[in-house]
Amino acid sequence: MFIMGKKYLQLSCLLFGIIFFTGCAVSKNGLHSAATKLPDPPQSENKYYYFTAAQFQLLNENIDNAIFYLKMAIQNDPQSSFLKKELVFLYLQQNNYEDALVFIDQLLVKNPDDIEALILKGNIWMYLDQKDKAKAIYEKVISIDPQKKNVYLFLGSIYMDGNENRKALEMYQKLVKNFPNAYTGYFFLGKAHERLKQYRDAEREFKKALEIEPMLVEPRYELLHIYKNNQVQVMDPVIITVQKGDSLKKIGLRLYSEYTPKTEKSILKLNPEISNPKQIKIGQKLSFPPPSIKGKQNPNKEKIIELYQEILDLYPNDIRANMELALYYDKTNEKKKAQEIFDWLADRSPTDPDIAGKIIYLFIDQKKFDDALILLNGILKKIPDDSDMNHLAGAAYDGISNIEKALFHFTKVTDNSKFFENATIYLAYIYKNQNQTDKAIQILEKAIQKKPDNPEFYFYLGYFYEDFQEYQKAESVLKKGLKIMPDSSRLHFRLGVVYDKRGEKNLSIEQMKKVIGIDPIDAHALNYLGYTYLDLDINLIEAEQLIRKAMEIEPKDGYITDSLGWLLFKKGLFQEALTTLEQAISLVPDDPIILEHIGDVHTKMNNREKAVEFYKKALMKKEKDTETLLEKIKKLSHGNN
Repeated sequence: MFIMGKKYLQLSCLLFGIIFFTGCAVSKNGLHSAATKLPDPPQSENKYYYFTAAQFQLLNENIDNAIFYLKMAIQNDPQSSFLKKELVFLYLQQNNYEDALVFIDQLLVKNPDDIEALILKGNIWMYLDQKDKAKAIYEKVISIDPQKKNVYLFLGSIYMDGNENRKALEMYQKLVKNFPNAYTGYFFLGKAHERLKQYRDAEREFKKALEIEPMLVEPRYELLHIYKNNQVQVMDPVIITVQKGDSLKKIGLRLYSEYTPKTEKSILKLNPEISNPKQIKIGQKLSFPPPSIKGKQNPNKEKIIELYQEILDLYPNDIRANMELALYYDKTNEKKKAQEIFDWLADRSPTDPDIAGKIIYLFIDQKKFDDALILLNGILKKIPDDSDMNHLAGAAYDGISNIEKALFHFTKVTDNSKFFENATIYLAYIYKNQNQTDKAIQILEKAIQKKPDNPEFYFYLGYFYEDFQEYQKAESVLKKGLKIMPDSSRLHFRLGVVYDKRGEKNLSIEQMKKVIGIDPIDAHALNYLGYTYLDLDINLIEAEQLIRKAMEIEPKDGYITDSLGWLLFKKGLFQEALTTLEQAISLVPDDPIILEHIGDVHTKMNNREKAVEFYKKALMKKEKDTETLLEKIKKLSHGNN
C-alpha cells in the first residue's frame, strides 16, 4: 500500500571525539582529490619506495593512490605491522570499515595481544554500533594493559547505554584509581552514582571534577539538576528504624504535620530499595527528609543560585545559564530579578540567533512548553512585536493546544522574518486541523503573493487543494512550484499522488519515476510505484524489486510492509503474505486497507470467519468506497466464494 505523503565542553562527546585517528599518517584534511597518474616504480621493487610514494600521495590528498602504494609495500613486506596499521588508518578515513577490519584481523592473527590493533577494532565496532563486540574487545584491552585511559571511558559508556550502571560505576572507579587527575573519570563516576540514585556520592564526584578542572560547566549543570530536584538536602536525612506497627505514613505523621503524596515521594527518593510503600520491614533503617523542609521552599536555593552565578562569572553570555536562572527566579517569586534577565535576553535577541536556538533546543523540542512560555512571555514584554519570539510563542502555545493564543502569535510574524515560512505553514495546519481547509488555502495564497519564489508554499497549497479534492488547482499549483524548483522530489511526489487520485495512472507513474531519478533511495516513491504496478497487474518483476528495495530502506514502515504482503499474496504465497500483513497492521494499527488485505488472504486460505472479522474491522475504519467490502462480507456470509 502507498501513503499520500506527508557549548561549552560536552563531556559525553569526548567518548566519540577520541575514537579515531591517534597517531596515524594522514593527509592535511582527510579529503581526496581527483586521482593523479601513478608514477612508474623503479626497476627493483623496494618497500621503502612504495611507502615514500604513499606519503607523497597523501601530501597531495590522493588517498586512493596512497592506498595503492601501501598495498604494494605490504606485498614486499607482508610481515610489517606498521604498514598494515598505516593502511588501516587510511581505510578509516574513507569510512571503509570492512577492509580496515580485514587488515586488523591479519595483525591480530600474528599477535592476538596487539593493543593498538585491538583498540582500533573496538573503535570500529563502537562506530558501527556493535557495542557487544566492542565491549568484549575493550575488556580484553584493559586486562592486558590497565593504563589505557580512553578505553575505560568507552567501556563505561557501553555499560551505561545498556543500563549496566554498577559495572559502569566500577569501570569509572578503576579509571580514577589509575588516573587520579582524570576529571572526565570523576564526571562520569558522578553520572553513574546519579543513575543508581546515590546522590550524595554523585555530588561528591561532580565537585571533584570541578576541583581538577574549575572551568567546566557540565558538572555544575549536573549538580543543579540534583539540587533543584531536592535529591541532596542541605540537612542530613533523619534515620528511623522501623518498629512493630509502623508504616511510612505513621512515621511521616510523627515527623511532619501532614502526610501527602508529595511527602511519600520525597521519602521514596531517599530509599530506592523500597519497591512497595505499603510493605516495610521491622528493623529496617529508613531515611526521611528533615522536618524543616516540609512545605518550605527548596532548601538548596542558595546553592542553586550560587552555581548559576559561578557559570555566569566564567561565561557571562552563557544563554542557557541565563535562561535557567531567569526561570528559577520566576518560579521562586523573584519576578523582578527574572524580568531583568528576560530584558537582557530581549536586548540581545535581534542580533544573537542562539537565543531562539536555545529556546527551541532546550524547551520546545523537549516539550517543556510551560517553561518556554515563561521565557517567551517575559522577553515579549520588552519586544512585543518581535517576529522570532512570536513564532516561538506560537509553537509553544500550539504545543499545549491553546489554539487561540497560537494563532495570535503566528499572525504577528512578518514576511521579512526567517520564521515566516514556518509560521505560515503552522497557521495553515492549525486551520486545516480545525476542518477549515478553505482558510488554510487563503493563508498560503496570501503567503505566495508576498513570497512568490518560495516552493514550500506551493507544495503545501497543492497538498491542501488535493485534500479539498480540487485536483485541477492542485496540479496547477504544484507545476508552478516545479518551475521554481524543477528537481524537487517532494513536489513531483505530490503531483504524482494528485494524478493517481484523478485516475491518471500513467501520469502518476511518470512522476514517481522522476522522484526516483532525483532520489533513488526515496522509499515512499519506490513503494508507491511498486504498489501501483501491483494494483494494475503490470511489470510485476519490477514491482517486486521496487518494493523490496523500499523495505531495505524503511524496514519498519507499515505501508511498505503492507505492499510486500500484497506482493506475496499476488504470488500465491498466502501464509507468508499473512505473516507480513500482520506485521504491517502492528505498525499501522486499524488501517482499513491493510485490514482488508488480511481479510483477502484469509478468504484465499478458506478461513471464512477470520476473513469476515477483518472485513468488518476494515468497514468500521473506512469512511467511503465501502461497496466492495460490503459485497465481500455478503458473499462469505452466504457461503459463496
